[in-house]
Amino acid sequence: MTKDKRLDGFLELARQKRQDGSGMHVKEWCVLADYGYDQGLAITRMEGFPIFNGRIVWEDWVKWRQIKLQLAAGPRSQTVSAPRSALASKSGE
Repeated sequence: MTKDKRLDGFLELARQKRQDGSGMHVKEWCVLADYGYDQGLAITRMEGFPIFNGRIVWEDWVKWRQIKLQLAAGPRSQTVSAPRSALASKSGE
């Protein structure tokens, strides 16, 4: 755990959102994914990144990352279903 008391509540809330499957802000996602904020912002701008109304659902990000890693690995990749946020944005059009 951190020694910074100001971050204790922040981390606990972010972990709770991850566990509940709730959408989290970019800053919370960066902390949990162990990215710096600037690096995290750059990643959220990548094509197909599962961000919806400024929120990221942890499971959607994990699926997106798995898809990206499988594409980089080559044609022997397994099929992974589309993230929920991608489906939500299509149904909202």
